[in-house]
Amino acid sequence: MDFLLLLVGFRMYFEVKTLRAPPMRTKMSRIAGSASPARGAKSVKRRMGVSGARQARQVANPAETKTGSAFDLNALRRDAYILSQLQDGVVCADVNGIVTYWNKPAERIFGWKAKEMLGRSVFERLPPGEARAWGRKRFDAVINGEKSFGVRHDYHKDGSRVWLEVHSTRMDDGKGHPVGIVTVARDVTERYKTEQKFRGLLESAPDAIILINADGKIVLANAQMEKLFGFTRVELQGKPLESLMPERFRASHLSHRAVFFAQPKTRPMGSNLELFGIRKDGGEFPVEISLSPIEIENETLVCASIRNIAERKQTEEKVRHSEAMMAAAQHLAHCGSWELNLENSDINTSSLRWSDECYRIFGFEPGSVAVTNEFFFSRVPVEEHAAITQAVAAAIAGGGDYSIEHRVVLPRGEVRHVHEQARVQVDQRTGRPIKMVGTVQDITERRKVELELRRSEDQFRSAMQHSPIGMALVAPNGHWLKVNEALCAIVGYTEQELLVSDFQSITHPDDLDADLGQVRRMLAGAINTYQMEKRYVHKDGRFIWILLNVSLVRDDDGRPLYFISQIQDITIRKQVMEELVKAKEAAEAATRTKSEFLAMISHEIRTPLNPILGAVQLLLGQECAPEQSELLKIIQNAGEHLLTLLNDILDLAKMEAGAATFMTVPVQIDVLVQGVLDIKRQSAHAKQLELLAELDPNLAFCYLLDEPRMRQILLNFVGNAIKFTPQGRVTLRVERHQVGPGRDQLRFSVRDTGIGISAEHAARIFEPFYQVDSSSSRRYEGAGLGLAICRRLVDLMGGQIGVESRLGEGANFWFTVWLDRRQSLAGSGTPWPGPLPGAGQRRILLVEDDERTRLVLATMLERADCEVTPAETSAGALALFNPGAYDLVLMDLRLPDLDGSATTSLLRQRERLAGVRPTPIIVHGDPAEKQQLHAAEQAGANGFLAHPVRQVDLLKLLNRHAPTATAGKFEGDDLPSSGLSCIG
Repeated sequence: MDFLLLLVGFRMYFEVKTLRAPPMRTKMSRIAGSASPARGAKSVKRRMGVSGARQARQVANPAETKTGSAFDLNALRRDAYILSQLQDGVVCADVNGIVTYWNKPAERIFGWKAKEMLGRSVFERLPPGEARAWGRKRFDAVINGEKSFGVRHDYHKDGSRVWLEVHSTRMDDGKGHPVGIVTVARDVTERYKTEQKFRGLLESAPDAIILINADGKIVLANAQMEKLFGFTRVELQGKPLESLMPERFRASHLSHRAVFFAQPKTRPMGSNLELFGIRKDGGEFPVEISLSPIEIENETLVCASIRNIAERKQTEEKVRHSEAMMAAAQHLAHCGSWELNLENSDINTSSLRWSDECYRIFGFEPGSVAVTNEFFFSRVPVEEHAAITQAVAAAIAGGGDYSIEHRVVLPRGEVRHVHEQARVQVDQRTGRPIKMVGTVQDITERRKVELELRRSEDQFRSAMQHSPIGMALVAPNGHWLKVNEALCAIVGYTEQELLVSDFQSITHPDDLDADLGQVRRMLAGAINTYQMEKRYVHKDGRFIWILLNVSLVRDDDGRPLYFISQIQDITIRKQVMEELVKAKEAAEAATRTKSEFLAMISHEIRTPLNPILGAVQLLLGQECAPEQSELLKIIQNAGEHLLTLLNDILDLAKMEAGAATFMTVPVQIDVLVQGVLDIKRQSAHAKQLELLAELDPNLAFCYLLDEPRMRQILLNFVGNAIKFTPQGRVTLRVERHQVGPGRDQLRFSVRDTGIGISAEHAARIFEPFYQVDSSSSRRYEGAGLGLAICRRLVDLMGGQIGVESRLGEGANFWFTVWLDRRQSLAGSGTPWPGPLPGAGQRRILLVEDDERTRLVLATMLERADCEVTPAETSAGALALFNPGAYDLVLMDLRLPDLDGSATTSLLRQRERLAGVRPTPIIVHGDPAEKQQLHAAEQAGANGFLAHPVRQVDLLKLLNRHAPTATAGKFEGDDLPSSGLSCIG
């Protein structure tokens, strides 16, 4: 038909381009395989008539014909002949709808003669109204370039409806301008009626039904197909059937389908194939496809019936799973199932059906042998045949159950024990037995376990009787069931006396409720065992402490059978424990007394030292005679030595009591070392010693450590080196000894060129109060506590400490410790102070009950250009304190009326009521008073100043907590977010 349209276009409108149109075939034409126009033309034998030639001339352009057209006249005649022989109706019209060509088939299809339609509007043949308006609309659409193809109804001249397969195409003049349309129509009325009947059959089918052509494309689908796959019929039209399957199934489907397009003689009438389909949403589901070839109008098509078998597959999977579970269960339980046919008159030759596990129990591979009753007896020892036969006969005669244990001989000679049980089934109509259905279970291991249990029970009875500890079996109601000799010896009763009583009768009344409570919990299943210490009442009336361990034995149904009790006499141990507890309490009391004594001594010594050292500091700051200055330095050195000794004793006491604490912050090692050297530089210069520091260049930026504790160790090492070195140098060295993930092991060492230490003394140098000899004790001051404290501190930090020395060759004191690396000083403590700037004018409230200490502190503050308001008591401080009136409050921890923490709390309360910014409050006192310090911190104190007060420490706290515009601030001296800032 495309070729004919091409001829019409070429010959009638001189078109240069080829006009291609889709094959004029509807769904039904694909089904029926109707003949093409070319095939119809071959069967036509008529020659072209006059009217045909005339119409052909009318189609041609008369002007060109007269002036000498480029067309060959013979070719034009041939084309006109071909058009006249078409079986399809061909109608041509210009852009206004005026008919220019109307062939013979068109006359037959529409009932209008050519002479009636030529020169008239093509729409006049349609009934007025909607039909004519619709025809005009479709005509305009084709003129505008839309191709029209499809099956639709039309009208015959007599008014009846006809169904046509219509193809309309616009014709151009070669320049893109429309000059008309050509329409080819085929009468498919009969085929349409057949199709409608066939559709009715498809829609009534319960399964999804489609028709596919030789290319495998869908030409027709019913509503069930839409529901099953989610595609509409329009979307399914022309879609290859294999596109509705996963890729992995397409090859098998294509090979299966190819059979249906083979030679007619070998073509099957139907076949089923299980595979998977794909819904429109991408979901897969199992389907069964049944294919059947059909012939419609000489065209071979395939009718495919598609059924969703998801539920069937699930059912089959459940059955397979159930069978697999049953087989697995039989295998795990060593229990097989069997069935014996009783309808055979000779029972010995009756057939048996075994499950796979039955074969395994008898030592055969599943299905490897044919089993009969005779075969069964061949695997059973002869001496057991009679018992089995009698049991089977009794079950058959009585229509009851069969149960027996016997042995089985495996092919390799191994003997196993089995237990069989079965039930006889009878015919309900005749009452005759028809079969026995039963199980066989391998109980060889169970019999071994039973023998072991009997043997274990014998051993348990023997072990219980000869056990060195008391043992008993006790009934759930508390009565003794069995007791051993050890228990009788513990409680003083004989076995006969105990077996007629219960455990409650010999339990101390004060312990009975606790014991019964545990028994009730065990019986309820809350616990399986329990242990407790309790008292028994001996036969002679005294109390016995015992350690009781109880466990409960239950039967297979979970019912309690008896308790197993183990009883140990711990009376002597309890007495020893009581003595130890008393000793511990006495030791703790002694420790508390010692701590209280040390705290009291520390306070009593620091109280007079505070004004003494404070006054010396003030006097040394004034001009005085050289002799007076020397005397003041002697007083200062003696006081500092006394203070060092006091601190060492307190530190050692805290470490021995386990009260030493560590607070780590990021610290730069070079800053720490420089600070230590700055403190000891004056002492080294006084002896004309060279004081050096050597730092490993591989050290990290900073490390996490307890700065005061580390400084204390280094100051002790450097101080000792200076003290015992008459000439030469002292070198403080820090090196990275080992490297770990995120941490380093640092080695600190102090080497001197002093008098050295012998190996004998070096072994004990870190012991408390140890001196090398009495002469050096007199020559070099010290109590021998510094190095002992250093060792304790290094031990607490998890490090090692030691000394390398020879007499007369100097000494090298060292210690190693692991420290975490840090990249910044965030959260660090206070850096080592540099030179203090002037304090500036500040208003200070000084609260101190000791007149001498108050005088010294006031003088220090006034020399720092502070305005001081003194108060002797807490009441006086509260009377003088006005929120916001002072820059700082300096207050003693111990006051005669209220202590420093209570006073601080009252001052903070007054500030909150006034709504003003809190005034920094610094408490001063003995650092050993930890409880008071903690209470002051909780009350709101900002810092602590240790006794005796040094002027440099006082100025540092002032600059940190109450800076002035002229004072400036030290780097890192900001007020901490929480906790006390401590100095001294």
